[in-house]
Amino acid sequence: MKKLEKSTLKELSEQKGNPCISLIVSTEIKSFTDKEKIQLKLKNNVKQLEKALLKDNYPQKIIDQLIQSLESLTEQFRPDHLQAGAGFYVSPGFAKLVSFPFPVKENIIINSSFDVSEIKDALDKMKGYLVLQLSKNKTGIYQGEGKTLNEINDDYFPRQFENEFQVHRTDPHSFYNDEESKIDQSRLESYFREVDQMLSPYLGDRPMIVLGVTKHLSSFRAVSKHKNLIIAEIEGNFDKQSLYEIAQKVWPKVEDNLSKD
Repeated sequence: MKKLEKSTLKELSEQKGNPCISLIVSTEIKSFTDKEKIQLKLKNNVKQLEKALLKDNYPQKIIDQLIQSLESLTEQFRPDHLQAGAGFYVSPGFAKLVSFPFPVKENIIINSSFDVSEIKDALDKMKGYLVLQLSKNKTGIYQGEGKTLNEINDDYFPRQFENEFQVHRTDPHSFYNDEESKIDQSRLESYFREVDQMLSPYLGDRPMIVLGVTKHLSSFRAVSKHKNLIIAEIEGNFDKQSLYEIAQKVWPKVEDNLSKD
């Protein structure tokens, strides 16, 4: 399946045919049986298109060619959890299958050119987003595109709090514990302030989701200069969670934000 890129938009926009068929379907998988439901829906869409082409009096030879192309694309199609939608584009002598990482509006259009409105919308959204995971053990950042997260691993991230600041622990009953706690909090805020400053070149004007325990979220919020870009906070300790598990927690928040656009 073709990954969604600007070149895809250009290619489809330039294609002219008589007719051009654009079939846009939602392919989100929420249960085990959804894959079968999607395949059944595609078969019904192809039948619906064949009836529409016959009704519009297109030559049988052209109809047979278009339906064959559509059936070939649907046979190639394999729904997975990284997709939110798929576009099937066929015209005489042309066929292309496109994956959408964002939710789509289902549609069937027969015209003299392809409907690329969903592609334009998806490309606008594919500026992506940033995920910031706050932790003393590992403060990391991830670039998000659709449901996929990729960890940034360079000279600046991930970072560790304990490598930056070592706090001497006194006896649990010590008179100095309250004062030491204040110093620890001050150092934590200094650390998150430094993290926030380093975010700028990675973040730009993209939206950001912040993960961490309540104390860390509060401390970061108190010092961050990027609060206007934070679209959601997710409370919890994510130190031992996989990239896939983090992505599963993050994606619903991204979807909520997209639905507001």
